[in-house]
This record gives sequence, C-alpha cells and structure tokens, in this order.
Amino acid sequence: MELYSPLYHFVFMDETGFTLWTQPRRARAPRGQRVCIRVPPSPCKRIAVVLAMSPTLGPLLMYAFPAALNGGHFRTFLQAFVQTVPSIALTPAAPS
Repeated sequence: MELYSPLYHFVFMDETGFTLWTQPRRARAPRGQRVCIRVPPSPCKRIAVVLAMSPTLGPLLMYAFPAALNGGHFRTFLQAFVQTVPSIALTPAAPS
C-alpha cells in the first residue's frame, strides 16, 4: 500500500466495557435433589478497554481502565496516543 493512499492515514479507535462478575456456575447435591445456592450481592468490578488501530500499521495503543470509561479516561488515552504515535497529528475540526 502506498503512503499516498487515504487508507494509510486512518486510525480507528474503539472502546468496550465489561464487568468481572464471579458467580458459581456448578454445584453438587445428593442424587435426585436440587442445588440451592444463595450468593450475596457483591460489587462487580468494571473494566473499560480502548484500542487505537490502523489498517496498515495494526494495533497502535491499548489502554485498560478499572472503571467505566469517561471523558477524563478518553482524554488520557488520546494524550498517550499523541505521545506514542507522533507522526499522526490530531487537529481539531475547522470552525464552520
């Protein structure tokens, strides 16, 4: 792929989040009896993952945050991205 191709300059950023909810999936009981498990409610841990990827260069940067993603987390990710990949300049959109 040539450097002049518009695809070379694309960087895709995506975020996903999930919870770490641990709950027993199996239990044992005497034959013919049902298993009854009571699980106390516990706070589940949330994790957010952000990835920057280029079609030509592959994965560029990945961050994991121990909470739901917010504006501050995304700003931290963008600042790290600009420092890690200095050849890609992030410029604000021109005012209309």
